Amino acid sequence: ALIAVGPLDTTTALRLLSHSDSTFRAWGVRASADAPEVDPAVRDRIVELARDESPDVQLQVAIAAGKLDGVDPMRLLVDVLAHCGDDALIPHVVWENLHPLLQDHSAQFLSLVKEYDLKETPNLARLMPRVTERILQGGKGK
Repeated sequence: ALIAVGPLDTTTALRLLSHSDSTFRAWGVRASADAPEVDPAVRDRIVELARDESPDVQLQVAIAAGKLDGVDPMRLLVDVLAHCGDDALIPHVVWENLHPLLQDHSAQFLSLVKEYDLKETPNLARLMPRVTERILQGGKGK
């Protein structure tokens, strides 16, 4: 009901984003990212939630990545992907949000990937053939 009334105030958003129940955290991410303006403290908390133990929260962070001013969406997407464990949906959502960025930012992506051990981040490793194909195509197509 709170979310339907309009943007959350900073205090309420931070309470939701830190709630012990992952459903509240996920809705907090979703509601905050849909707001016209996001307080820097709320934005920073959303970025931290890329490593949340809940796939529902991580999914909402991946969806929010491109909506948050002051956040590098590519870095946030890679962070979610590297920490989402064996979730089946998150890698697909990350790819759909990541591939449009590769055309103009492939060097940045490759630099980000160097920060991770691909043996320890299997989702990132599995994405690399698609990334390579996309970069070689010049970012065209899906």
